[in-house]
Amino acid sequence: MIQAIKEIGDTLLKRESKTPLSTLIQNPKAEKVITIVFEKTEGGFSFLEVNLEEFDEVKVNRYLYRKGSANGANITPTSKVTELKKTFNLKIKGWFDGVDLSNFEINDEGKLFLSNLKTAFISAKEDILSGIANYENEKNSMLTLKIKEKEDEKYIGDYEVFQEYLLQAVNKKDARVTGKNKLCSLCGITKDSVIGKLDTFKFYTLDKPGFISSGFREEDAWKNYPVCNDCKLSLEEGKKFLIDKRRFNFYSLPYSIIPKFIIGGSEVKERVLGLIENITREEQTLSERDKREIERREERILRILSQEEDYLTLNFFFLSREQAGNVERILLLIEDVLPSRLRTIFEKKGEVDKVFGEKFQFNFGRVRRFFQKSDEGKRNNDLDKYFLEIIDRTFKGGNLDFHFVLQVMMNRIRKDFLSSEKEDNFFFDVRDAMLDMLFFEKLGLIKFEEVDMATEAFSSFFEKYGKSFSRPEARGIFLLGSLTELLLRKQYRDREAKPFLKQLQGLKLNEKEIKGLLPKVQNKLEEYKSFDKGKREIAEAASYYLLEAGNNWKLSNDEINFYLTCGMNLANEISNIVYKGGEEDEQQ
Repeated sequence: MIQAIKEIGDTLLKRESKTPLSTLIQNPKAEKVITIVFEKTEGGFSFLEVNLEEFDEVKVNRYLYRKGSANGANITPTSKVTELKKTFNLKIKGWFDGVDLSNFEINDEGKLFLSNLKTAFISAKEDILSGIANYENEKNSMLTLKIKEKEDEKYIGDYEVFQEYLLQAVNKKDARVTGKNKLCSLCGITKDSVIGKLDTFKFYTLDKPGFISSGFREEDAWKNYPVCNDCKLSLEEGKKFLIDKRRFNFYSLPYSIIPKFIIGGSEVKERVLGLIENITREEQTLSERDKREIERREERILRILSQEEDYLTLNFFFLSREQAGNVERILLLIEDVLPSRLRTIFEKKGEVDKVFGEKFQFNFGRVRRFFQKSDEGKRNNDLDKYFLEIIDRTFKGGNLDFHFVLQVMMNRIRKDFLSSEKEDNFFFDVRDAMLDMLFFEKLGLIKFEEVDMATEAFSSFFEKYGKSFSRPEARGIFLLGSLTELLLRKQYRDREAKPFLKQLQGLKLNEKEIKGLLPKVQNKLEEYKSFDKGKREIAEAASYYLLEAGNNWKLSNDEINFYLTCGMNLANEISNIVYKGGEEDEQQ
């Protein structure tokens, strides 16, 4: 993955003829800019005022922003604001307090410039604090310096001394752990110096045993991950393009698509990068309320990339950022996914969509419905790990633990079934679970044991839903679920209540209880004088399958109750088979 990011960076640097400085500068992505304005005088500088202005993407190089450590100053006196006073003291005042030019190759004029500015800053500290206090309530803002020279107002990035300071500061930071005349791990060329403690990616750290080759000795760290200065710039540019600027969102989990080219020249690379650029550019016009459009965009980029030939592979990089981006944690890395695999995924999705119709199209939001929180009362998503595992299997192939997946789904289905406030959710849950299972089965992620069965009136219906109904007990339970739902509807029409629901025991029925449920449903339909020809046909088919299944089913209780709820959910389709003119017409 790192090699792929570096190669993308090479392409971008060549395309845009970028300088090392523009590569190292970061975009603070703020909305407002709080500027501490100084006026240049003959003897030095004097504090003028604190102003507020709109953030401008065009001025990113002039803001000269580059993050430093979480608990220290930035590389330059420009910072994103968390708490305004704290940011001022830590990031701006901290920079002036810590600046030491003795080890920097800066000319005397530049040193005098920074010395005079530091003197003016320290003497005006209280006035500056008073001025910035007016903007405490500004959200998503940044803090920086401006200097007024006669009629011109300049940012720190307009001055060569600040530019040179940033370049040298970054190089000195990288040079703390180096190897001399060593081979770069990315370009494969022996260089005068290689960096051993590169901080381009925050998830790479040297503060834990095992991260440093030859024991816990920092001076040997270059052996782990030696990178030359040229490749560092390419990594910075590639990361900025693929991970910082063009992140996608997979149902609340941010990820990046990192293409890795097997064959093909610069034209192929430019075309693929152009596809990613065009799709992500649309995000700027979308607001929060356009969530569905954003989801369509996420699917569209995958569909577009699926049309490419297998001259490249795709890496899907799920990365979590915490504490204002200073902590990064890899959630999942799916490597070397071929476009042909994406095509297979979309083909199977199309097959599922044909079964369920336009109103119920498959997407991973239906999987995420179950694999987000085990309880809605939880503050954080505790099922992200399992959702990511399903995504990994989908893109790479393999097997899912069917019983575990079904257990998670049934936990939610049972909760909504028992909640009078979420009766509608129950039916959506069951339908989503059926969509998911059919998709997993068609993709080969789960497998069902098949049993030869004699044909009957509902065989073509079950064949439509794949191999999930390939056992007679599954079909019998399903038809029993449909018959139960028709009884519940009859009860509600006559009594505006569903007293028979308690017979379903919160969807925790076992094999013995399911077999005992069928005569209870038939008897109750007889009491309501509703056991007509159509319902008899359903009951006969259910009995036929349950008898064919015999005893000691190979189904867990979750599977038993899942098939029951599927039958309840699709009762209309079963009803349409036995009642050609509708249930009411048949009864009349």
